Amino acid sequence: MKQYRYIKSNAFTSGDSLGNPAACIFTGHEQLLPEQMQAIAAEHKGFVMEVVFCSQSEVADCKLTYYSSECEVDFCGHGTIATMYTMVKETPDLMAKPVITAETSRKGIIEVFNAIKEVDAVYITAPDPIELKCLNGHVLFGGKATKKIAGEYYL
Repeated sequence: MKQYRYIKSNAFTSGDSLGNPAACIFTGHEQLLPEQMQAIAAEHKGFVMEVVFCSQSEVADCKLTYYSSECEVDFCGHGTIATMYTMVKETPDLMAKPVITAETSRKGIIEVFNAIKEVDAVYITAPDPIELKCLNGHVLFGGKATKKIAGEYYL
């Protein structure tokens, strides 16, 4: 049985806030099969909302793949922040970089801004939102339903 580095960390912590938990499994050179990642994420149901699988990338500093207990998900912001904070803080080569790139499995490459020395944080760029037009005149934009009225969108 193979062993991988595992962390559970929280994003958006401050003061007494416990933040938003996410789990991350660092697989290094190895990319797990989708069935393996889904099985691991299903075991985390009720413990964390998403599991981030972090592996090596040929086009960025790392590759991130996201799974909930139900399925692969396009992107997980809090999981990305928690994972990248830990990875950057614990990797001297990344800690020296002001900007780190992360390949996501479904949303392309994002940038991670390293502000750990200044404010003990990392910041990420979000992937471009998707706009889906619905038959009822509503629009699904960035995951929120909106209503188009006179050419403008209202939440």
